[in-house]
Amino acid sequence: MEKERNRLSDLLNYRILDTPPEEELDDLAQLTSAVCDTPVSIISFIDEKRQWYKAKVGVEITEVDIKKSFCRYTLNNPHDLLIVEDPFADNRFCNNPNVTGKNGIKFYAAAPLVSKDENVIGTVCAIDFISKKISEKQKLALKIISKKVMQYLEIRKKLNDQELELDLSAKRLKKLTDLAPGAIFKFSADDSGNMEFIFLSDGINNLVKKISIDDIKKEPKLIIDIIHPEDKGLFIQSFQESFEKIIPLDIEYRIMASERSIMWHWLKANPEKKGNGVVVWYGTIQNITQKKKHLETLEQMLFDLSHVIRKPTANILGCIDALKKGDGSDKETKEMIALIQNQTNDLESFIRNLNSDYFNLKSALKKKWN
Repeated sequence: MEKERNRLSDLLNYRILDTPPEEELDDLAQLTSAVCDTPVSIISFIDEKRQWYKAKVGVEITEVDIKKSFCRYTLNNPHDLLIVEDPFADNRFCNNPNVTGKNGIKFYAAAPLVSKDENVIGTVCAIDFISKKISEKQKLALKIISKKVMQYLEIRKKLNDQELELDLSAKRLKKLTDLAPGAIFKFSADDSGNMEFIFLSDGINNLVKKISIDDIKKEPKLIIDIIHPEDKGLFIQSFQESFEKIIPLDIEYRIMASERSIMWHWLKANPEKKGNGVVVWYGTIQNITQKKKHLETLEQMLFDLSHVIRKPTANILGCIDALKKGDGSDKETKEMIALIQNQTNDLESFIRNLNSDYFNLKSALKKKWN
């Protein structure tokens, strides 16, 4: 039972059952008939219930119940041909309805299809309705054809496995890109003005509400239509410069999210020059609306704080000047003037540092985004 489970598992790994005809195997089935001089030849695969015909010559049916199958007797003999020159003289087949019926099988020869794990997954067989024999050279040819079938199946399996792995990798990558903040894209343009989003992640749906991702892929220029009129010229100019000089793109621009709503986008992309005047950009688009608002709020707060403090500071300095112009000869007045002077100087220094910190913070935030 364990051996049969392994055999069936091996068979399934080839992903061959119930697949459409393939020219390479059809040709090998034709070759089998020609070599063995038989009206019927079949390349088949055997699962737990049936013998299924992948390629066939001279027969219309596509499968037979495994209980009526000749080929099931090859399953435990991976290195031997199964030659039946007189099925009526063989107890395994003499009562088989495919033998006893009208135009029954009178000759059968099969070479097992053996996997790398020594499992018989199917056969290449030749069938005739008259008694006959085949030569040693024909038997050798049958074995060679079965090996060619397996070589084709191994190549086919590798290609299928690679395709499956690529498909899985693509699905994993899509999951990652869809979870990434903003949108990830691969965009191409040529010197004739043709443009295409080769790849665009679903994150674009959160950045552009007015246009669907399908519409953007069909007509990339729709993105330009929603850019704020004051930023559109710079956007186009930056892309043109990147196209001509093959330099990175780094643009902050506004889009019209709705009639009354504006959203800030930040686009970064690296270009790569291809043949035939084509340039491809690999990049990201992010929503920096909140960052812009935070920066503007911080700027206004520091500006207000600076100006609020500057006014009383100026008044205090004026009072100090007035006190200095007075008599100010007594010790207590001089000490008070000195104290106020020191405190005011400290306050003035704090304001200067506050302004400096603001510009440093603004610069640091921009570097962090980049």
